[in-house]
Amino acid sequence: MLGTARTLATVRYRPGVVGETRRVSHLIVVEEQHHLPHAVVTRCGLRMRQGEAEVLDTVCGMPCERCLIGC
Repeated sequence: MLGTARTLATVRYRPGVVGETRRVSHLIVVEEQHHLPHAVVTRCGLRMRQGEAEVLDTVCGMPCERCLIGC
């Protein structure tokens, strides 16, 4: 469960979906839902389809700089 209010969550591509250098940690805004929708759009504008993204418990790996600055 991700939360029931507007929350930031950290996601990245699952292993095997893209190369390791593209598996950076992205931020998404989760609004009043209990699970990931069919697709998520990160703060930097990257679209990940359901099944491509994994939700991280903590920020780990290389962070997406564009997500951090809130593009």
